[in-house]
Amino acid sequence: MALPSAKTVLSVVASLTASAVLFRTIADDLIPDFIHGYFSSLLRMLSNRYFSQLTVVIEEFEGLTSNHMFEAANIYLGTKLSPSTARIKVNKPEKGEELTVTVDKNQEISDFYGGVK
Repeated sequence: MALPSAKTVLSVVASLTASAVLFRTIADDLIPDFIHGYFSSLLRMLSNRYFSQLTVVIEEFEGLTSNHMFEAANIYLGTKLSPSTARIKVNKPEKGEELTVTVDKNQEISDFYGGVK
């Protein structure tokens, strides 16, 4: 069984997102606030129960081309090192004056933003 391409997945996600935005706009106009609040809290509860974790994987290479998003994420996560981090990479570019600290492969680092892990 062949996996769908990234383009197909993004197309489906974009369509679902657009549909959700349209549905929400219509719902905001037609459904009374107390019913809207009830369904919103119910959906939030179900979402938290069944979809409480999202893992984002950023590949280092896209074919033979390096992924700039990977480089940016690697540098950002290098600032989030903790005592439990077992492996890091330290560089000093030839013309640079400062060391750069980044995450080595297969290291897990947790980051929190807006209370979300």
